[in-house]
Amino acid sequence: MKSKVRVEQLNQWVEIEEKISESDERGGFTEQWRPYLTIWAHVVPLLPLVGDEIWRVGEHFFSSRYSLWMRGEVPLKPGLRFRWKESLLHPVSMAVLIDNGRFQIVLTEKEGAR
Repeated sequence: MKSKVRVEQLNQWVEIEEKISESDERGGFTEQWRPYLTIWAHVVPLLPLVGDEIWRVGEHFFSSRYSLWMRGEVPLKPGLRFRWKESLLHPVSMAVLIDNGRFQIVLTEKEGAR
């Protein structure tokens, strides 16, 4: 598949974070998000805006979906999320390579309180 994105459109700074589980002094585990990699990407809201209203722990949230374009050689693995501007984007699909592996695209979900 041929890409509609050009390298110069990868102009948004995105930090990729990974979830780390560590044992604590009480024999349990704590989870933290730590920086994994920082990349240039192209983040595009899906139009028409695709989103869902949900209730979680008594709070009303709105989630919307974005496609996140990046270079094909960015090493992705399970358990990652993307920090973009003031938002967190969680992957909802596997990465798909496009343009003979030159780019990859991930469908993500942005969640925030309304």
